[in-house]
Amino acid sequence: MFRLSRKERRMLRRLGLPSGFNVQPLEGVVNVSIEFEDKILKLENAEVTVVEVGGQKIFQVIPGSIQEIEKERETPQELELNPADIQLVASQAGVSLEEAEKALRKCNGDLAKAILFLQSRKRL
Repeated sequence: MFRLSRKERRMLRRLGLPSGFNVQPLEGVVNVSIEFEDKILKLENAEVTVVEVGGQKIFQVIPGSIQEIEKERETPQELELNPADIQLVASQAGVSLEEAEKALRKCNGDLAKAILFLQSRKRL
């Protein structure tokens, strides 16, 4: 644990921050990854410091190098719908077969969700 100087403690008090927080380096970190919907940021040879204030942990990361990796897009597979399911949704929701099929595709084949979706749309 690092010790703050008197001047640093006084400055923290003026800012309204508690002076009793714990700062520790995290040893043995090889890389840190941050995952987005379409890419991954890989922070290599990172220095990571953990600051604990009021029971909350804050991680400070200083990367040696940054690598940006694009994610592969998953191709959506064609959803095979059972004609009996389409008929059931259409009759329960009181809509055409085409509307029932669109709702089933939108709800990934979930019958209950498709019926509720169509019924809530009819109320509007």
